[in-house]
Amino acid sequence: MLRRRVIAGSTPAPSIMKKNYNKLREFLADIEHEQWMSFTTSIAKELVLVDDVVVDSILERWQKNWKPYKKLSEDIKDKDREWADKILDSLPIRCPIYQCGGFMATKERKLPKDFIEGEHYHGDDQTPDLICDNCGGIYQFVRFKK
Repeated sequence: MLRRRVIAGSTPAPSIMKKNYNKLREFLADIEHEQWMSFTTSIAKELVLVDDVVVDSILERWQKNWKPYKKLSEDIKDKDREWADKILDSLPIRCPIYQCGGFMATKERKLPKDFIEGEHYHGDDQTPDLICDNCGGIYQFVRFKK
């Protein structure tokens, strides 16, 4: 479960938003997979004419994943989810803090001086804050709840 902190006002988004976010993410990942299949199948038609071991290897890898998103392994779905996340990260979000009409922009946090990647990663240190471009309110990820 996610815990978030809203600095300077209001309450965090309800859990229903997380559920809807995950549904949207899966929906977009499915579309991303369809786009990838369309692209690779069209390229494959041209690559079939090339007689090369490397090309055969690529085609063989692609063909394993030419199936509906629901039937993919989780590690392959994660690749499509990465592209869905790129879409979601670029969508404008209205200010939930003061509901001032401003848009939230991400701002990367500076890592603590003692930060060591493999030793104390909770997600907090690398999660960007959202800052309203109108009122300056900060929506900050706190940590995953255990």
